[in-house]
This record gives sequence, C-alpha cells and structure tokens, in this order.
Amino acid sequence: EGSGSQKAPAFYSGTMQPAVEMYWMSQLCDQLRHDLHSIPPIFDGCTRTIDRPSEVQARDAYWSIVQKQQAKSGSIGLQEIWTLKDAVALNPFIAEPHALLSQALIQHGRWGEASQHAIRALHLFYQWGTPWDKRAPLRQWVAFTQMLLQQASMGRTGFSEVPLVAPSTLPLPEYSGPFIKPVILPL
Repeated sequence: EGSGSQKAPAFYSGTMQPAVEMYWMSQLCDQLRHDLHSIPPIFDGCTRTIDRPSEVQARDAYWSIVQKQQAKSGSIGLQEIWTLKDAVALNPFIAEPHALLSQALIQHGRWGEASQHAIRALHLFYQWGTPWDKRAPLRQWVAFTQMLLQQASMGRTGFSEVPLVAPSTLPLPEYSGPFIKPVILPL
C-alpha cells in the first residue's frame, strides 16, 4: 500500500458532477442572436436566459437524486420526483433531469407525463448534440431515453408490465468512438 493511495470510486465515472456553464452561454446567445445568420435552437432560439443561482440549484437538485440512487437500489419515491421537477423548472434547457423524471414517473404509472418528459429530453439531446451529464455518452443517453419513451407509450396503451431498468444497470453498449468498426466475416 503506497503512501499516496486513495480509495477508488465505486463506479468508473466517479463523482463527475455536471458543470455550471449554461448561464453565461444563454446570456451570450441572447446578446448575439441579432447578429447571427443562423440562430441555434438552444435556449428557445436564443430568446431565453438562465441565471447562475438557478443553474446551480438545478444541478444540485439533479445531482442529489443521482447520488441517492447510486447509494441504494429500488424504485424512486415521490420526494425524488418533486426534486427532479424542481431541477426541470429551474433549468429547462438540460435533458438529463427530464429523462430521469420520465423514469421515475414510469415507476409510478404516470405514463402520459412520463412520455412528455421523455420527448422533451430527446428534443434537448438533439438540440445540444452532447450530454450535459458526461457520465455517459450522448448515444447512451438517447438510447436510454428512447427506451423510456417506448415504456411510457406501452404503459399508456395498457401494457403496464413493461420491464423497468434501474439507472445503475443500464444494459447499453460501451462507447467506441464516432466511427463504426467494420465487421470482418471469416471466409
């Protein structure tokens, strides 16, 4: 045991909390929108801003739920739903709280509301083209959210026995970079 050894985090991704940076991006986007030839869809076409305290509160609310769920297993309670709703209200421009809120609502049989949050999450993922929560790559977040939308849609049509996936056991492929590796078949 070396003198500088530390205990490794429980998961590979560790405690990589999302950054607080959207407040200044939203303000910059708002200031520059009249000078842009093509206005990006983020921040509702650069027409809305967020302040730093709201972004910090939203991030902290989201992160508290992530940390709670990593420490335990099982379904998400009503308090966690309200905390995620707070995160969504404080910063409506990030997808991941919508995705986790959709998952929580599915666990409580609230199919319509779960569908709305999954759709909003997908819309935001596609707008940004990158995840805000960098613990998983974009394609993994999108696949997870598409699965949530399918579960919510099936639940709305009466198929309530849709299997649920715990957030820490997401069975998605590992990220292998932007290029598809060719498959070489034996002759």
